[in-house]
Amino acid sequence: MIAARGLTADRDKVLQIYQRATVSASRILHQAQIYGDAFVEHAFVEHRAEVFDQARLEGNEENDVWVCDNARVYGNARLIAGRGEDAIPTVRYSSQVAENAVIEGNCLLKHRAMVGGEAQLRGGPILLDDDVLIQGRTVIIGDVIVEHQVSINDEVQIAAQEGEAIHLRGPKTLDGQQHITRTPLLGAL
Repeated sequence: MIAARGLTADRDKVLQIYQRATVSASRILHQAQIYGDAFVEHAFVEHRAEVFDQARLEGNEENDVWVCDNARVYGNARLIAGRGEDAIPTVRYSSQVAENAVIEGNCLLKHRAMVGGEAQLRGGPILLDDDVLIQGRTVIIGDVIVEHQVSINDEVQIAAQEGEAIHLRGPKTLDGQQHITRTPLLGAL
């Protein structure tokens, strides 16, 4: 484990790993906070990011999990790196993963994305950006972009076919038991 503090001046917040948190084979930088019963292995956590409660960052020898830039991972959330190129879950820019959500593989959460509930994201790649909320028992699989004030709830399933991409742009709300397998026609949702 490499931990380095003081790279960014901040009088109020310093790098801390405390309580019962377990950290191994990871790089922890700046004012990162890892605490509670968090488990962090093969990860890169930096710049005011927080990992706490029973959250798990499960990287491997091939790919680290990245949590950066004020992002938070907590509750029983799990971020799991895959094998192969770019199978790196990355949570950035004040995004959050919480409750019992599971994010696997090539998934990028950018500006203010929130994933919670029992949601499952399995990337190939997945991008969530600009005030996106994923909750309930939502499942997202494959090459999917969700951006600009989209809320996905309940038991919605979004699955891109091999070689195809799905792009959902808001503002909009998807709920119930919708199954989406292609990009909707303009105005269809």
